[in-house]
Amino acid sequence: VISNHPRITADNTLIYNFDTTAISPISPFVADDLGAKTGTYLVQVQYTILNQTFVSPLFPLIVT
Repeated sequence: VISNHPRITADNTLIYNFDTTAISPISPFVADDLGAKTGTYLVQVQYTILNQTFVSPLFPLIVT
């Protein structure tokens, strides 16, 4: 994540910017120790706003 401050849209969507310069220049379809980089991942986030901590349910993140 580039910033600790996400953007929040009018429909309460949190948007983070990711620094992709650290991603390996090899093909995203080439497997490494954890497998291919593309695919569907289950993500759960935790964040704190005004000293209250929230944890999301699992949701899919698709990397193509």
